[in-house]
Amino acid sequence: MPDQAVISGRATCRVIALWPHELADQSPEGSLLILSKLRRALRAERRRALAGHWNYELNRHLGLMTAYKAELGLMRRAKLRLRRTAPGVARSTSAAAETPKQDAKPARRPGEPSR
Repeated sequence: MPDQAVISGRATCRVIALWPHELADQSPEGSLLILSKLRRALRAERRRALAGHWNYELNRHLGLMTAYKAELGLMRRAKLRLRRTAPGVARSTSAAAETPKQDAKPARRPGEPSR
């Protein structure tokens, strides 16, 4: 059974229909699935708002936006945490600037015609 902290940590179950195993999935693929469902629901809600549909609800729209931003933040923090803990991933940015480019064209001398 999924941990209650995981389910209560994600406010998405209140705004879109998700199965318990989808809520408990902490993998990047699970986060992408939830983000895609939220994106789809937001698109539909925006369409209702622009069309002036009677079923549009501002509170639902705000809830979807809040859940989407929270889920996106969780995913970005997980990526950042993964980058910090992975060995050999972090490299100096100055190392790229120090290596010469192999495909670089040699500089022309003044007065030399262009090819």
